[in-house]
Amino acid sequence: AAMFLGIAFGFVLKLMPLHVATFISGGLLFTIQTLFMNSLSLLLAPVLFFSIITGFSSLSSNYDIGRIGGKVLGTFLITTLISILLAFFIAHLVFENTVSPLPLAFEKVSESLTQQEPLSVKNLILGIIPNNLIIPISEGNMLQLIFVAIFAGISMLALGDKVSTIRHVFNEANELFLKMMNTVIAVMPLVAFSSMGMMVFSSEASFLLMLIVYLIAFVIGTLVLFLVYSIFILFGARISPLYYIKKAVSYLVTPFMISSSSACIPMTINFCQKKLGVSKKITSFTIPIGATINMNGTGMMVILSVLFLAKITGVSLDLAMCLKLGVLAILVAVGSAGIPNSVLIPLTMLLTVTGIPVAAIGYILGIWNIMDRLVTVANVNGDIAAAVLVARSESELDEEVYRDKKLEKIKESK
Repeated sequence: AAMFLGIAFGFVLKLMPLHVATFISGGLLFTIQTLFMNSLSLLLAPVLFFSIITGFSSLSSNYDIGRIGGKVLGTFLITTLISILLAFFIAHLVFENTVSPLPLAFEKVSESLTQQEPLSVKNLILGIIPNNLIIPISEGNMLQLIFVAIFAGISMLALGDKVSTIRHVFNEANELFLKMMNTVIAVMPLVAFSSMGMMVFSSEASFLLMLIVYLIAFVIGTLVLFLVYSIFILFGARISPLYYIKKAVSYLVTPFMISSSSACIPMTINFCQKKLGVSKKITSFTIPIGATINMNGTGMMVILSVLFLAKITGVSLDLAMCLKLGVLAILVAVGSAGIPNSVLIPLTMLLTVTGIPVAAIGYILGIWNIMDRLVTVANVNGDIAAAVLVARSESELDEEVYRDKKLEKIKESK
């Protein structure tokens, strides 16, 4: 609703006297968006750090990292990698001739960024490990921050109960900063209204068409991912994916409306057990951990968004930078929280890494609500597909439920 109201208000601004419309757009609406972006940047590092470290450190105490865990994590990693590769391919296919740079003022900012020293694989590797713990925070080096978080999380995982106190402190810190982030995100409708209003007022119809192209690109990616999951079920689980497709399509309306994979955990578990025949043993492991680290939609979304914003800001990304983006997208997808609008966190980080101005997010905030809901759908769908695959491989899938044969028997008995 905020998005459509913002579009309508943008057209109203075009009808107002120029000095009044400029004051509202460049003064009030711009201030709202800037305050939001500043708050987002403020919380980026601590949210990213604590969400990753708590995610890795909690695995040993809550889940059996054995045969089933290996299958689950392996499935998540493969599907996330595929989603990121698909994002690169779709972006090249869709954005190449349909997305063009924005007005000259923004291009000048981008031009200075493109004159940076080319990134090499050697520099990428050497830049992963900082020589002290202050640099990643003081210099905003997100790659190093992620490394420190993963290193600490794995170390806590190995130490187990010996570091239960510090694990508890990190969990509490994670809750604290997520609460602060949720408070900031609560004003998202107002920001979407402001961004869309400014966008319509200051942009030509051609840019609005580019936004539609951006949205279509992600929809295409989501549908292709659905097809990939179906192929995995057909050849990996050796069962017909038609039942999965039919049932998943009807259920995925729920995560679209809720816009949070974490909030959907109880409903997704119930759906997998009651509708797809996946055992409790598998769902109790796969779905909760999937809501934490299986972010296929997130990985695809951040890559598409970065490449889209790179095109419209005129920032050129070479092969080494794209490789770095791919690796980082996997890491931030694992560390992304399953809450509404959480994609903003890894997206902001990747923009910082590539040299694209973080303020460029403002160009897509107008349709962010729709995009975020589609991301949740893709994430939850990946969890469901993984649960079916692992359950089938472990003989934990009730095929009568999966194929609706039990329902047919009940009807026949009546």
